[in-house]
Amino acid sequence: MIKQVCLSLLTFILFFVIYVHPASANSYDSAPKALTLFEDTDLYDKADERSGPVATISPQTVFVTGMEPGWIMKDHPWVRIGTWLGDKWIRPKVAYPGEETAVSTKITTHYDLDLYQYPLAGYPTGAYIGPQTVDVVAVLGPWMKINTWLGEKWVLARYPIESAEKPLIEQDEDGYVTVSDLQEEKSAIHGNVRIKSGVVQIHKDIAGKSIRLLAIGQDGKTVGTSRFVFIADQDTAPPEPGDIRSFETDLSVIEKTAGYRVVIEELFREIRYDDYIRTMYGDPISLTFGPPSGFSGKLSIGDFHPFTVSLYNTSQKTLTVEPIEMEFNVYRSNEQNEQLDLVYSYKLPVIRGTIETKTGYSLTVPWKQSDGDRQPLPAGRYILQLSRPDTISFTREGDMEAQTYQVRTDTRHPWRFGVEYVESAFEP
Repeated sequence: MIKQVCLSLLTFILFFVIYVHPASANSYDSAPKALTLFEDTDLYDKADERSGPVATISPQTVFVTGMEPGWIMKDHPWVRIGTWLGDKWIRPKVAYPGEETAVSTKITTHYDLDLYQYPLAGYPTGAYIGPQTVDVVAVLGPWMKINTWLGEKWVLARYPIESAEKPLIEQDEDGYVTVSDLQEEKSAIHGNVRIKSGVVQIHKDIAGKSIRLLAIGQDGKTVGTSRFVFIADQDTAPPEPGDIRSFETDLSVIEKTAGYRVVIEELFREIRYDDYIRTMYGDPISLTFGPPSGFSGKLSIGDFHPFTVSLYNTSQKTLTVEPIEMEFNVYRSNEQNEQLDLVYSYKLPVIRGTIETKTGYSLTVPWKQSDGDRQPLPAGRYILQLSRPDTISFTREGDMEAQTYQVRTDTRHPWRFGVEYVESAFEP
């Protein structure tokens, strides 16, 4: 039986925590474990081209043992790999993080798909295929290698395609969705398991709702929770009942698991704390807009990066707030970080009513580099901004008179971030 599965964002990123010899390279959680090379590549004893190559390897998958310091900020970083000559350094120009995996399956697309020489946006062939069924012979991240009249070429499916139905394994209590095919990655060093993607089948309308995955330990307690679940194309084509799509997530588990649970929540997820939340200034309310963990100004294009909006009751009494309307906006920018034209806008759900003490709300902005016309944005500089009110009106429990909180705007409470979206660090 054939079902519709959106593989456009099936981003199987093979990123692990790896061991790196401190004498010659730094260790980063996001360093790739493997790297697929698509051209002949010179080997060096040192991370210095002046030392001269000692050998050359043909296109293949290599396994990473280290990176040069500050690699994440460089266009063509030095990478240390294991070879028959021992650890050697390379500086790849045409490569993709991850290991190409051979498969034998068929897909059917109902849209035109551009053909690429390599699984890199900078290498289009200029040709494309129309709606048809094709043989897939390999996958690498979200890319698929297919047979064509030009030989084997790569495609990046940005729209729903058809694939063989896969078994469904876990459903939320109210029957909104069923989740399957969770992709587990296990660290060889720490032994922790990381869930990065899966498939979801939509049974009921989930507009205004979000999905959370819980890892359940052997004792039945929760041992891990997902930071986000982003359903493929949900920012451009909201999921509808009957859809089967891939999704991206980030769920890390150290302990052994007995299984997983699926929870359906409002987009603004309620969070409760055991103790009072305190702020530096003693404010009754905290409203923040934050980038992904480890944000340094550059993010890879084509991957989901969670920006979050959070609001907390930081007083010791229940608050009743007047409607709080906010909007997430994306603008083109330039090297001077100037705000240019608006390319995307998303209205957040309105927050209103009672917020108990020790309670807050958090939302992961469901956006993955698309514009207002539902097209993927190209790599480049952008400004991501949260448009929010300057003041919030509220009433404390036991008080009759409304009060006004002046929303803070300072370096500790930024409302806009300049972001440079770039291709893979290993692309030209």
